[in-house]
Amino acid sequence: MKKVLLMVMILCIFSVNFTQIDAKSGPSISFISQSITTVNGSKQLEVKVKIYNINLFETQFMLGFDPNKLQLADPTTNKSVSTLYQATEFKVPKYNSETGNGWLSIDYQSMDNTKGTCSYILGTDISSWGGTNGADSTGRVKIGSDGLDVLSLYFKVADGAALTKDSVKLLTKESGDSRYDKANPSGVILIDDPYNPVTASDSATVDLSNVIGSTSNPSNNSGSNTNATPSPNSGSSATTPASSTTATSTTSQSGSVILNDISDNWAKSMIEKFVSEGKVSGYPDQSFKPNNNVTRAEFVVMCAKILNISGDAKYSFSDIEDSWAKNYIGIMCAKNYINGYNDGSFKPNTFITREEVASIIGRIEQYSDASSPTSFTDSASIGTWASNYVNTLCSKSILSGYPDGSFMPKNNATRAEVVSILYRVLNASK
Repeated sequence: MKKVLLMVMILCIFSVNFTQIDAKSGPSISFISQSITTVNGSKQLEVKVKIYNINLFETQFMLGFDPNKLQLADPTTNKSVSTLYQATEFKVPKYNSETGNGWLSIDYQSMDNTKGTCSYILGTDISSWGGTNGADSTGRVKIGSDGLDVLSLYFKVADGAALTKDSVKLLTKESGDSRYDKANPSGVILIDDPYNPVTASDSATVDLSNVIGSTSNPSNNSGSNTNATPSPNSGSSATTPASSTTATSTTSQSGSVILNDISDNWAKSMIEKFVSEGKVSGYPDQSFKPNNNVTRAEFVVMCAKILNISGDAKYSFSDIEDSWAKNYIGIMCAKNYINGYNDGSFKPNTFITREEVASIIGRIEQYSDASSPTSFTDSASIGTWASNYVNTLCSKSILSGYPDGSFMPKNNATRAEVVSILYRVLNASK
């Protein structure tokens, strides 16, 4: 009997020790430094982003880095870049609309080499759901305990710079770092269930242990790796940020617009105008996806940027605290341009309808009622709260119906439609 009890005790001790040792037993994300190499005569640091143990729907994060020691750089040339995408090497397949392969969608990117900040929102492209080489039918990608290398970020290391454990770190509202931007990611980093996200304080680590103390001097060891002196306890954890379902910058170095899927689109000139002005953006694969539906959050941001709406943010919605568009939603709410739902929510990720577009633009522009109502075949299906705005916007040729005489108020608005509507708002006389 004593032998049996002794064996049970040994097994229990082993079990407890194993649980403590396994740091990747739950959903987590790691930012791990790789060796410093020499590229084009100067040193370069690679930081790999790896995710563990989750059926991933979306990940969002914001990193801070010491701008006096590090600059986001092109991995091939090691020159400073103007967009985060240029400093990124993706390890998982981005969704390809032509082949239907891949699953990754780059929904948002932001960087500032002067302040030393960068942030990403990465998710599963809805077009890949249920595909043979994409996410499952619910939009999730299964990641196990071995982890999945998602991407690597590349930094040019300043001459003679000695890196510390804080040379790269997570930025969050909890971290107290002044560089944290509340308009960007706000604490969520891993999402399986959007209503029950995993936060960085529970699951994120930054580990620069293998490069701490490294100094960079292009004249020494050119073309070879610089081995760092490991330092214990160099990892840090914090809470990370969240951001949008908007796209990323798609312009050439000369400033000309490069979009590969709008050549025959009816809104081509308007899309190119706003993209060139930085009001809207395309995707990293140089597409614009003009026929994609627009979410309520995306529409609010597009309105704010194109119509130059700014101010203090104020809101009481129950579901936007972790939204990438929280600040814009707050600004529009404070001005009474937008409303939520009876349950206190805003539903930022729900696709916006044509009648909702009419209502919001009507309030922004303070349009009065039209002199006479429009006569669409489906006028009766337009919500009473939106009908006056639909009438007014149609009378000003900002909105229009379809060739069959309908307005289709419950239809979702596409990216091309929203761009063209906001273009006409700018050019309409009140």
